[in-house]
Amino acid sequence: MSRTHRFAGLALGAALAFNAAPAAAQSPIFTEDAEGAPDVKWVIGTPPGGVEPWQKSDSDTEKYRGNVVHGGATSFWSGVQPQNWPLIPTTAPAGATVIEGESTLTTKEPIVVPADGATMLKYWSLFQNEGDDQGLAQVAIIGADGKPGPFKNVKSEMATATAAGDSDPRACDPSRPDTSMAVPFSEQVAPLAGFAGRKVLLRFTLKYGAENRPVSHPCGWYLDDVSVLSTGTPGNLGGGAPVTTTPGGGTAPPAAAPTVKLGAVKLKGKKAKLAVTVAGGDVSAVKVRLLKGRKAVGSGKAAKLAVGKRSVALKLKRKLKKGSYTVRLTGTSASGSAVAATAKVRAR
Repeated sequence: MSRTHRFAGLALGAALAFNAAPAAAQSPIFTEDAEGAPDVKWVIGTPPGGVEPWQKSDSDTEKYRGNVVHGGATSFWSGVQPQNWPLIPTTAPAGATVIEGESTLTTKEPIVVPADGATMLKYWSLFQNEGDDQGLAQVAIIGADGKPGPFKNVKSEMATATAAGDSDPRACDPSRPDTSMAVPFSEQVAPLAGFAGRKVLLRFTLKYGAENRPVSHPCGWYLDDVSVLSTGTPGNLGGGAPVTTTPGGGTAPPAAAPTVKLGAVKLKGKKAKLAVTVAGGDVSAVKVRLLKGRKAVGSGKAAKLAVGKRSVALKLKRKLKKGSYTVRLTGTSASGSAVAATAKVRAR
């Protein structure tokens, strides 16, 4: 190739590279670096007894991990103080009470998810608790009346197992500081395409389940460097454009997350059936545990529970007496979000 042709080729390549369309840049439409007080941008919910509300990680509250951060000097934290676990009820002769309920952190002001472009939620998370606890990122659409609708899960974290000897670092075990107490923050990403063209509230929910799992502890949840990023036009509601499109070309809001109502347990020898009512969408990979106090006395599973009145077969460890029991159900919605329900039920 002559020098003239070689230079011409280089010039053509440079021209093509210059004219190539650059990737759309993401712009922040909401940020929280957790360096200031959480009540500046957030409404802090009142958690159940024994659980500390959301606060800065350098607060005076004692924490298993102390003040740990992803960036800067502080993060946000909610959880249980080491000296309060297990809780010993003053009214009971012995044993630990179950810490169950939610600790929430909700944005004060609505966030506009642009009707155009792509929008996503990003945050850095350090979640370490028991196997029936969850860390949920949730979004609710602001209706025409200015009030938020139901919150929908867009991201969830939970330990996969917490039996003795498990290796899931999210199952917090202070007795193993070389593993459990050295886990770093991890980046979590959730697309918000289903909320395009809407005003929304963002909420983080630390959800404690109904069990006191052996080995693991409810060490808490740290959040840092939260952001909502978009390639769309900030503030673009698209004239109230709908958020999803139906196959026929019409429009509809995002589907509600499935809800599960737990009914009575019908006993038959060392087998039983749990009545379940499913609404708002099918639930798959269903797992059920039957508890008497803190002790598991039965379990069951189902590949899928469709909408409507259903039942789940349970295997019992022994024949049970009629009376009150606790049922814990977990599963997955069609969108991949976690579904969970806990209730006191009657066995007959």
